[in-house]
Amino acid sequence: MKKIDRVFSIRFRMKDKKESNASALFEQRTGKKYENWIQAWLITLKQKRNENMNWKTRIRLWWWDYVHFPLWHRFGSKESKQEIKESLRKRREEGGCSMWRNYLKDHPEAAKYEWEKEFVKEKV
Repeated sequence: MKKIDRVFSIRFRMKDKKESNASALFEQRTGKKYENWIQAWLITLKQKRNENMNWKTRIRLWWWDYVHFPLWHRFGSKESKQEIKESLRKRREEGGCSMWRNYLKDHPEAAKYEWEKEFVKEKV
């Protein structure tokens, strides 16, 4: 029994060493504290993406991520947001898209407008 306990304790110590080494290496490579594998994976992907981009693409992405979208999301007029909602509602009322029609085939209870109910009756 002592032998088994000893083997397990050695394995656990080795695992702790590996984890601490991995987190230390990650922190040294990226300058960020290791939290979990998803965070490490995303940071690595971001670094690879940055290595393969030219300066024009980097500027475009920076503009979109940090200027355009946050500003529109924060300061976009209620009218522009309402216009988008209205256009989506009109599209659904006037016939929707192929994905919505496919969804209606499988879920006829989701039909709300007359054309949707007729579409479901035709397909049944």
